[in-house]
Amino acid sequence: MKILIIDDSQLERTLLVKSLQKAGIKNEILEATDGQAALDILESEYEDICLIFLDWQLPKIDGLEVLKRIAQNPKTASLPVIMSTSANSPEDEEIARLLNPNLAAFTIKPLDPEKIVEIALSHLK
Repeated sequence: MKILIIDDSQLERTLLVKSLQKAGIKNEILEATDGQAALDILESEYEDICLIFLDWQLPKIDGLEVLKRIAQNPKTASLPVIMSTSANSPEDEEIARLLNPNLAAFTIKPLDPEKIVEIALSHLK
């Protein structure tokens, strides 16, 4: 099973990959740098993806729209999504949960590697 990391920041993607690998998570990791690329990967790989890390602010199609499309697509609606943002606003989490009631977690950047690993392990099959 694969993990999909959707973030336009190379630094954030690298941090996530290294944190997951350091914790012994051996799942293949796919990366997307914008919302459109993420949706393209989901369309072709949805059967193999078991967890998604999603940044709020993305080029082309933003994270909220990606989150909404994941929830609306019967093929991807049940996939656990961990959304992250640099804005620390309680309203943001509420908006995200309204768009996707199955949201696995909502995190604030900078990401805490230990917390991210803990959340990931709780959702990996």
